[in-house]
Order: sequence, then structure tokens, then C-alpha cells
Amino acid sequence: MAFHVAPYTTRPNECFQNEAERTTETRTLFTLSCNLCLIIRWFVYNCQSGNGKILRILMFGHTHGAVLQETEGLGRFSQAEEYLAQAEWIIMKTPECSLGVRHQLHRNLGRLHAATENFEEALFHLANDVYYASEEFGLDSTVACGGYILMANIFFKQKKFDIAMSLCTEVANTWHSHLYRILDSHIQNYSSLHNAIDEAQQAEADRTLQCVLELEGQIPTRLPSLMAVACHALAMLWLLGDDFPKATEFGRRALTSSRLEPDCGLSESIQRLLKMSEAGGGLQATGMS
Repeated sequence: MAFHVAPYTTRPNECFQNEAERTTETRTLFTLSCNLCLIIRWFVYNCQSGNGKILRILMFGHTHGAVLQETEGLGRFSQAEEYLAQAEWIIMKTPECSLGVRHQLHRNLGRLHAATENFEEALFHLANDVYYASEEFGLDSTVACGGYILMANIFFKQKKFDIAMSLCTEVANTWHSHLYRILDSHIQNYSSLHNAIDEAQQAEADRTLQCVLELEGQIPTRLPSLMAVACHALAMLWLLGDDFPKATEFGRRALTSSRLEPDCGLSESIQRLLKMSEAGGGLQATGMS
């Protein structure tokens, strides 16, 4: 399910007295918006309570709204909302502001509104997040997956399971394709899997795919095809990260799920991955050497 939201309009040129005034103001606003977005990203990611609950709420929300009252430091939400509102105003006035910065702003706004259970506003901003991320990085980029999984979590809370699982499927397929391309490239070139994926991307993929598994595990009717894709993606992720026991664990889960859904077409690829993980990542185990 795709969400398309038109981008915001910016201040028209005729509002400026001359081109020099326009250039000076837009440069200033652009610098402010970039700096403010960096501050906001730090603020939202680092609002912490003693047990770290606030970070999990901001990342993926929480099933029980009562946690919002129980978590220390949540008074900072109002401060975050104020900063984000200022950033939104600045960016709306800045024609040169990049789509990447806009996507980051709307994702943080979506996280904030999701954490305070203002779901309609959260979905609006997350739709903008996905729009700008797709425009900036491409439709097959994993960048938009963060917005999609946050939306899926909201729809799940609203008991709109079909929409939530549709978004989870999009996320799992996107990460699966991305990781498969990386792994296949290393296999074809007989190159080492060591450092094939950086730590930040590995952490993002793990969080997102684990959230897919968590949501799928709570729906009334299980989806083995989604489980197979998500577990296979996680197996590839940990194989690329040199964690062969984890790669084997998720590979076996993927194989079990794939056998419940014969049409998913992943069994052969999963079995090849299991040979690699059980051999410690050796390319000779693929049969391609």
C-alpha cells in the first residue's frame, strides 16, 4: 500500500523585495533548517529515561499508552514538539531545503505524534516521510522502510491488520532485495563478507525486521510467506555481519516458514545460505567456486 502526499509549498518569490534579499534569506533559513534538524535528530534519539523506554517508544511506539505516564523524562515531548514545529516552519519557507532533510523532519514528527498517540497526525507526517524519502533515494531504497514500519505499528494498534501486514510485507521485501544484492555481489566476486555492511545499517535493518516479526506474531492469521522473507533477510544480514550462529538460527526459521508456503520460492536460496553459515561464511559452500 503506497501513500502519496504532495510536498508542502514554499514562500513565493514575489514576497521578497529583490533577488538579493531572497538569496540572503533562503541561505540563512537553509542553514538554520539543516542545523535545527541535526539538533532535533539528536534530541529525539537521546531523550532517555533510566531504563531506555522512551527510545523504544519513539522508535516503534508501544501497545500500552500507560507507559507514556510511567516513563521518566516524557515532559521533554512538549519541548521536542516545539523544536520540531520551529523546524517545520523554517523548512516550509526554504525552497532549497533538500528532500532528505524534509524526510528526516517528517519522520521525527511522525515518531513524536505516534508516541503521544495522536495517530492521524502521525500518519500524515509519516506519509510525507515516505514520499520525500522515495523521491530522494528511490522507490527501492531501504530509507523509506523506517516510515513504513512506524505506519504499520500505528495501523496494528488500530486493529487494521491487513494494512499493517501489507506495509510489513513491503518493508520485508525491500530489505530482502537489498541484502540479497549485497550478498550476491560478494559471492559473485569471491570477496570476503567481512565488513560487507556497516554497523548503522545493520542496526537499522535488525530493528526494522525484528519489528516485522513481532507484529506478524500477534495477528490472528499467521503469514508464513512474510515470516520466510523476514527471517531470510535477517539470516543474510547476520551472515554479512559475520555472526554465523544467528545467520543459521534465522535461516532455519526461514526454511521452516518457506515449507509452509511452497509458492514463496525461497527454499533453495535459504538452503544455500544455511550451507554458507554452517561453513562459517565460506564461499566454497555455495557451490559457485
